[in-house]
Amino acid sequence: MNSVLLYVARRALLHFVPVLVGMSMLVFGVIRLVPGDAADLMNVRMTLEQRAETRRLFGLEEPIPVQYAIWLGEVVQGNLGVSLRSGRAVVDEIAAVLPGTLELGLLGALLGIGIGLPVGILSAVHQDRPADRGMRFLVYIFISLPEFWLGTLMVLLFSIHLRWLPAGGYVGLFDDPLEALRFVVMPAVVLGLIMAAFLSRVVRSTMLETLRQDYVTVARAKGLSGPAVLLDHALRNAAGPIITLVGLQFAFLISGSVIVEEVFVRPGLGRLLVRSIFQRDYAVVQGVTLLFTVIFVAANLLTDVLRGIVDPRVRARA
Repeated sequence: MNSVLLYVARRALLHFVPVLVGMSMLVFGVIRLVPGDAADLMNVRMTLEQRAETRRLFGLEEPIPVQYAIWLGEVVQGNLGVSLRSGRAVVDEIAAVLPGTLELGLLGALLGIGIGLPVGILSAVHQDRPADRGMRFLVYIFISLPEFWLGTLMVLLFSIHLRWLPAGGYVGLFDDPLEALRFVVMPAVVLGLIMAAFLSRVVRSTMLETLRQDYVTVARAKGLSGPAVLLDHALRNAAGPIITLVGLQFAFLISGSVIVEEVFVRPGLGRLLVRSIFQRDYAVVQGVTLLFTVIFVAANLLTDVLRGIVDPRVRARA
């Protein structure tokens, strides 16, 4: 137990904190390279004096290093600033759309794992047979399909033609669970199918490599059943790369679902980020990007920890 905690602490100090600080500096600096600022977009009828006062109130007249130091000090205290567009706290802006993104990402990840894992295992077990070729053909199709194209097809089929599901929008899970499921199922299927395609390829290649190992041959020679060899020996030893991909794909589903949210007119972190970029809403862009960075780094840290638990050799090399 102590070795696991030491491993987690080492990984957090060496990767989590430096990446967060580096990404915050990068985003803070890059967005200020764009011509103009939020004060120029808030009200075109403002006089020069009013615009200068607005810039002073929001600290936009300070040098960029000073602005960054002030902002970082506030972030450490849990304050991400105030939206220049709405005047609301950035934390409130994020909290308003975070549940929709989490619901979409979690359901998409569950679908991706539920489809991709068995497809990859079956494809490896039936290597080069008709079932394997058929599954690989479908995998290549879904990997090649753009998210917006697949989402548009689903809207045309299930919303416009069959009228089974709403074309877009959002209902809170705790407001009406059944209605919320109707609104989230299509975007979740889009994300889940694409994740399943990538996951099944990794599972297949990893399982094929594992099934050729000597310990699998010995297990079969001892008379163990096919499922026991497959699950207890092959899949367990192939779990490392699979865990890594699942963790990174889940982080991608949470932070990279902006296209799907746009297609299905679904409020979420992705749409909030895009809207804030166009409106030069510095505080919101920084807050959302920082949250995305936390999600990615946390997912990476969690997968490293899980791999260390599954395979002690990973902890020994860290």
